[in-house]
Amino acid sequence: MAKHYYRFKAYTKVGKKFRQFWNECIKADEAAEKYAAKVGAAAYYSVPSAFAGGVTCVSFDKKPDTQLWRSIGPDQDGIEQWEPRCQRREGVIIAPNAGFRPSNTAQRLYDKKASKWENVIGGQTMKQWAQVAGILLTGDKEKDEERVNAALKDKVFWKYIEFYGDQVSNHKGKQPMMPKSLKDAILLERKRLELPVVSIDALYRILEAETNTLSKDEKMKVVEDTTPTFFEWKGYFYLGIDYECKNSTLEAVAPATYTSMMLDMKEVQRCLQRAAEDGIS
Repeated sequence: MAKHYYRFKAYTKVGKKFRQFWNECIKADEAAEKYAAKVGAAAYYSVPSAFAGGVTCVSFDKKPDTQLWRSIGPDQDGIEQWEPRCQRREGVIIAPNAGFRPSNTAQRLYDKKASKWENVIGGQTMKQWAQVAGILLTGDKEKDEERVNAALKDKVFWKYIEFYGDQVSNHKGKQPMMPKSLKDAILLERKRLELPVVSIDALYRILEAETNTLSKDEKMKVVEDTTPTFFEWKGYFYLGIDYECKNSTLEAVAPATYTSMMLDMKEVQRCLQRAAEDGIS
């Protein structure tokens, strides 16, 4: 249960930012629902770390094509969960020139932005980076690291995800071909990874939530997060959240006020729905 309750006018600066955040959440959830519907899933499982959007896996009413889907076991209710039958590994390439921008392929999906040396160095061992830089290691760890750093520190890098699988091709020609089932599985996985995801941190920034607070003995407080709740009513956004928020636009309200406004809103919605149904009938 939330510990702090606020309201703020919908057309203030913070209200407009909040509405934009809310709209992004709606779009992200709609994209996830469309993905699940397009692949014929009965249900989908959201990204646990996200506030809205994203798909980690799906479930089906019937067993799907196992050339396209791989079981990852049952959920807590015993429902079988499935993900696209392909695997992925991460890699990086060095840009041959400053204006270079790689294009995605059927098997590779590149980052949208280039990376600097300090952002990629941890992705491989120094021995691997030495091979990339064409440097023969001497065995002197400190000097070898200096040489590799000197060779790569000013380079531009592009991270990528490479997809692969264990499906077998029926192609009988001399040139190996990627099995169609693997192509289709990779496409399913790429579409899944490209789904928009909204982070809860974006909401915390808008509200200036105090997520890192110290207790009286100067120890970090441990807060058991619950999902923030909110609704719009009579020109205001009402919000229930675990953290104290410092944005000066927010007006603190009592829990009873929050609950009362929410019940009023739901009652009006029910009346409107009944009126609409009566009009149809």
